[in-house]
Amino acid sequence: MVNYVRIIVIDKHMFPLPPFYYFEIAALVAAFFVLTKNASRPLKWFRYFLLLIILVELFARYKRKILHEPNVWIYNLSIPLEYLFYAFIFYHSVKDMKIRKIGFFFLICYPLFVYINLLFIQGMSVFNSHSMLIGSLSMMVLSGLMLYDLFIRENQVNIVLEPLFWIASGVLLFNAGEFGYYLFSNYLINDGIDKAATFFSQLNSKLIFVLYSCIVIGFVCHRITEKYKKG
Repeated sequence: MVNYVRIIVIDKHMFPLPPFYYFEIAALVAAFFVLTKNASRPLKWFRYFLLLIILVELFARYKRKILHEPNVWIYNLSIPLEYLFYAFIFYHSVKDMKIRKIGFFFLICYPLFVYINLLFIQGMSVFNSHSMLIGSLSMMVLSGLMLYDLFIRENQVNIVLEPLFWIASGVLLFNAGEFGYYLFSNYLINDGIDKAATFFSQLNSKLIFVLYSCIVIGFVCHRITEKYKKG
């Protein structure tokens, strides 16, 4: 009886999920069922990455809605992992060695910055905006360089059907929006313009839609490319 009541309570507070969860779930489904066995290793890694993201989102929601406990520490750990994942994807996908070195520099230095920020600057109990700002700015740079790398070898790839074109575009747009908001967040919140961070919540949901739509389009482009190769 206790377990049954517990399930009802969880169901009542956990569901329905916000719309952006379903975009993430759709991307995960596409990663498993749209990508073919011939997909490059970076694309296949999205299956495990997207699964991790959804589990993190659900766990964070459970902590806040059911246990009524702070969940900010979860995002302080998961958001840097997202940046590192995309950097890792770009590092393994670019051809230009100078760009690869920039990606490698980020992969080495950013975890150190996050570690120092967690331990000595902002701590675990508050949202690590410093890590978010540095990470989102770096993602804008790295995704821009990924697009540049694709364009300079445009005679070798069809940009429109290149999965990484869409993924890099989604990462660029998402982080440009996030960076822009957080750059002025103190002003927006402290001056009462967005005191409850309502605007951020709405902006973030739309940016998630853009990011995961681009990722799904990238997967579909891979499928189309594979079909043309067979034809």
